[in-house]
Amino acid sequence: MHDPSLVIDLATVLALAGVIAAVFRRFGQPVLLGYLAVGLIVGPYLPIPIFADVARIHELSELGVVLVMFAVGLEFSLRRMLALLPLAGVTGAVQIAMLGWAGYVLGLAFGMSPIGAVFLGASLAISSTMVVAKTFEDTPPPSSVRRMVLGVLVLQDVVAIAMLAALSGLATGGSPSGVQLASIVARLVLLLIVLIAVGLLIVPVFIRWVHRLRNAETLLMASMGVGSAFVLVAYAFEYSLALGAFLGGMLVAESGLAKRIEHLVQPVRDIFAAVFFVSVGMSVDPRLAAAQLVPALAIVAVILGGQFLSVSFAGLLSGVGLGTAVTAGLALGQIGEFAFIITGLGVRSGYVPKDLYAAVVMAAVLTSFTTPLAVAHAAKIASAVERRLPDRFRSLLGIYEAWLEQIRHMPTEDRRKRAVRRALVVLLVDATGVAVLVNSVALTLDDAAVWVAQAFGMEPSVAALVIIVATALASFPLLLGILRATGNLGTVLAEVSFPPPPENQVDMRRESRRLVVVAIQLLALVAVGAPLVALTQPFLPSPWSAIVFVAVVTPCAVYFWRRAETFHHHLRAGAEAVLAVLARDHDVSHEKTVADLLSGLGFATRMRVPARSFVVGKTLGELDLRVHTGAAILAIARPENGVFNPSGHDRLCAGDELAIAGSPEAAARLRAMLEAETDAWLRNQGASDDDFDDAEVDPSETP
Repeated sequence: MHDPSLVIDLATVLALAGVIAAVFRRFGQPVLLGYLAVGLIVGPYLPIPIFADVARIHELSELGVVLVMFAVGLEFSLRRMLALLPLAGVTGAVQIAMLGWAGYVLGLAFGMSPIGAVFLGASLAISSTMVVAKTFEDTPPPSSVRRMVLGVLVLQDVVAIAMLAALSGLATGGSPSGVQLASIVARLVLLLIVLIAVGLLIVPVFIRWVHRLRNAETLLMASMGVGSAFVLVAYAFEYSLALGAFLGGMLVAESGLAKRIEHLVQPVRDIFAAVFFVSVGMSVDPRLAAAQLVPALAIVAVILGGQFLSVSFAGLLSGVGLGTAVTAGLALGQIGEFAFIITGLGVRSGYVPKDLYAAVVMAAVLTSFTTPLAVAHAAKIASAVERRLPDRFRSLLGIYEAWLEQIRHMPTEDRRKRAVRRALVVLLVDATGVAVLVNSVALTLDDAAVWVAQAFGMEPSVAALVIIVATALASFPLLLGILRATGNLGTVLAEVSFPPPPENQVDMRRESRRLVVVAIQLLALVAVGAPLVALTQPFLPSPWSAIVFVAVVTPCAVYFWRRAETFHHHLRAGAEAVLAVLARDHDVSHEKTVADLLSGLGFATRMRVPARSFVVGKTLGELDLRVHTGAAILAIARPENGVFNPSGHDRLCAGDELAIAGSPEAAARLRAMLEAETDAWLRNQGASDDDFDDAEVDPSETP
C-alpha cells in the first residue's frame, strides 16, 4: 500500500487555507497574510496539534513557483514591453536601481558579505504583483496610475528573472571571480538566445495548432507541457526552475492566446501559489522573527521610503503628473513574491543568515498591511505633498507634462527624432562600457595587480593603484560621452518643444528652452546613472560610483532649480498677460490668443465652468485639480469680480472662465471633470479595464 502522507499534508494545508482565506477576505485583509498564518499553524514552531511535513510542503511549493512564473510569462511579450517602456521605463529603471542599492547598503549595515547584501538588495527591489492586484481590486486607482504601476511591475518581473538566474549561478558556484561571473553571464545569454530563437519557431505554431482542436483540456495540457519542457531545460543547465517556466510562458504567449490559456491555468496556479506562501510561513520561527523586529522595521522603512521617493521622483521626471507619481510610489511600497524566492536562495547558498530571512518575511507582512492603507489615502497624501512644494516647482509641474507630451508626439520621420535615437544609443553604449570596465577591473584587481607587479617590478599595492588610476582615465571619455549625449538629447528635445523664432524676432521661448535642456539632461543622467551605480557599487571597495553620480547630478539639479525660479517669473508674466486679455473680452473664441501669450509655456486653453457641474461651490484646494487632472489654472475671469490669480481658497462659480495650462490629455481630463454633474467622475477614474491585457488573436488570422 502506498504512503498517503503527501496527500494528507496537501489536504491539511488546503483545508485550513480555504477557511483562513475566506475569513481574511471577509474582513478585507490580504489573503496572502492568511496563507502565511496557515504556515505558522501547520509548521513545527507553534504547539498546535495540526501538522504538515515541512520538506514535503516545500517540494510542493516549488510547483507553485513554477506555475506563478509560467503565468508571469503569459503576461509578458516583446510587443507589450515596447509599449510599456515610454511610460514606465525610466521609472522602473530608477526604482529598481535605487531600491537595489538601498538594500545592498542595508545588508552591509547588517554585517552581511557583499554577495549576501546583493541578495538582500535584489529582494527589496521587486514589489508584489499579488498585493498590488488585490489592493487595486479593493481601491480602484485612476487608469493612469494603473498603467504606470503595471508597467513597472512587468519590468520588475523581467529584471527579477534575470537576477534570479544570475544569483542562482552564484549560489552554486561559491565565491565569484571575474572569470566565473563572465562565464555565468555568457552561459545565460547564450541559453536565452537559443531557447527564444528555437522556441519562437516552434511553440507559437504548436499552440495555435492545438487551439484549432477546440478542446480546453488539450490546450491546457499542451501549454503546461511546453512550460514543463523549458523547466527541464533550465534544470539541465543548472538554472532556476522559475527561469524555464517564465520562458515557456512567454513563448506560449506569442501564440496570441495568452488570455485564454491564463484563464485555464489560473485555478491551478492559485492553489499551488497558496501552498508556496504556506511553505514560507512554515519556515518562520515566531520567536526568531520577534528577535528580528528591529531589522524588519529597518527593511520596512527602506521599502516605504525608498519606493515612495524613487517612484515619485522618477514619475515626475517622466511627466506623468504629481498625483499619478505619488500614488504609484505608494502602491509599489511592499516586498514581492520574488523576495521569498531570492532570499530563500541566499539562505540555502549560505550568503544570507536564516534569521534575516525571518526579518524579510515579517517586513513583507507589515508592508502588505500598509499598502492598502497608503493607496486608500493616496489623494490626500498627494495633496499634502503638493501644498508643501515650493512655488517655483508647483508652477513647473503643470507645464512639464505638456512639454513631454509634445516630445512623445514628435513625427517619426523627423530628423530630430533620429538625433534622439543616436543620443540614446550613445548613452546606452557608454553606460554599458563604464559598467563592464569598472566591474571587470574590480573583480580581477588582485590577480591583475600581482601580474603587473611581477611584469614591471613594483609592489602589488602600487600596481593596484596604477590599475585604478588607469581605469579612471579609461572611464573618463565614456563618462564625458554620457554628459555630451544627455546635453545633445536635451538640446534636440528643447527645440522640438519650443522652436527658435525667425531672425529679427524676440525669442520668448529662450528661458523655457534652457530649462528643458537642463530638465532632460537631469532626467537622462538619473535614468542612466542610478542603474549604473547599482551595477557597479557591489564590486567596488568603497562608494565611489555613488560619489561620482552625486557629483555629476548635483550641479545639474542646482542649475535646474535656479532656472526654475526664472521660469516661475516668466510664467507669472504670461499669466498677467492672460488676465489682461480676459479682462477685455470674455469670449472663449480667443483660445489661440491665450496660447500665443503663453508662448513657451506649453499648451494653453480656456474653459467655462457649467452651471450644473459638481465643482461649483468647491474650493480649488478641495478639488485638487492638478493632482486629479495634471492641468493648472493660471487665471479666472468672473463678471462680478473681474479677473484674478487663483489660490487654493478660491471657490469656483458657475460661468467662471478658466485659463488652463497643461497637456491636451490633462485639459481633456479637466474638461470632463468640469462637465460632470456629480463627483462620480473621481470614482470612475479607477474603473477602467487593465490597459495591458493582450488582445485575443484568432490563430487562423495569425501568420
